[in-house]
This record gives sequence, structure tokens and C-alpha cells, in this order.
Amino acid sequence: MEYLYQGKMKVNAEFGIDQSELAAIKAALVTEDSIVKTYAVQVFDTHQHHICTGSITWQIKPWGKVKSPSS
Repeated sequence: MEYLYQGKMKVNAEFGIDQSELAAIKAALVTEDSIVKTYAVQVFDTHQHHICTGSITWQIKPWGKVKSPSS
């Protein structure tokens, strides 16, 4: 996390990827079991002050390759 402004009220974070990024992920998963991607997620308060940015790392793979404690 990189903190930029003191949060004193409710905050909101949203994340999304565009269709070209989604297509690149799908293409990579044709030849790879999984991929790792890191994305920046910005957090803003209700007055639109940029509170912080978090770098979130995702391991992305098909659901059929996901193992859970019960599998």
C-alpha cells in the first residue's frame, strides 16, 4: 500500500480490466497452468481525495485447476 492522504470518512475502491487485457489473460492460459498479474487499485474517499493505492497480486487460473482444502 502507498498511503497518500489521511482517510477520515468512507472510502471506495473499484477494479476492472478492459477486454484487451482479458483477451491476453485468456491467451496466456492456453499454454500456462496459471499466470500471476499485479494490478494497482486506487482508493478514494467520498470527497474524491486519493487515499491510497494498493498493489494486488492475483494468481489467475481456470476454476478446474483451483484446489481448496476439501479437494
